[in-house]
Amino acid sequence: MWIKEHDIFQNILKINFFKKFRIWKAFYFIKKRVIKKRAQRAINSLTKKLYILNSTLTRPLQEIRKLCLEITKINLFADNNGQILQIDDFTNLQENQKVKASEKLVEICEKITAIVSEACKNSMIAAGFGDKFKDISEINDVDLTETSTKQNRNMKNLLKSFTDQPYQMSYTELSQKRNECKRLMNCKCLFQKLTKQ
Repeated sequence: MWIKEHDIFQNILKINFFKKFRIWKAFYFIKKRVIKKRAQRAINSLTKKLYILNSTLTRPLQEIRKLCLEITKINLFADNNGQILQIDDFTNLQENQKVKASEKLVEICEKITAIVSEACKNSMIAAGFGDKFKDISEINDVDLTETSTKQNRNMKNLLKSFTDQPYQMSYTELSQKRNECKRLMNCKCLFQKLTKQ
């Protein structure tokens, strides 16, 4: 009986599918693992580089975008409802509108500064670098046309603002902190580009 079953088993193993099954199974799982690892690497890369996918920067990015839309709705020219005005009246009307628009712009600018400051603070806390530091608004604004030395100076100021660690940081932690600050500086530049447009 068992000899017959052994012969049947050997005949089944001679079928091409079963002959290659063990090799196929190993390669299938290796391929599946490689695909999963690549996908995870891509997800991590996108999460780091795309601010809209970052949980701490999504809300501030949307709020700044909303404030930018408010800026576009500000009337820079006062409409006189089709009335014919004297030059002096027209000039006064436009001056009043200019004052209102500039007050609104200053208010929005202060909101944006507060949002960026809070976003940087939350991002550094989420990265594990503490919550006691100087206000980000004290750091010089990044000019989009600035030189690399000025950017480096701003980066050093940002790094100095997050010095609440009671112990000496290792080189790895300093490197991680530096990378996080670079990312925040790029995010700050993005916020500035949004508001300038």
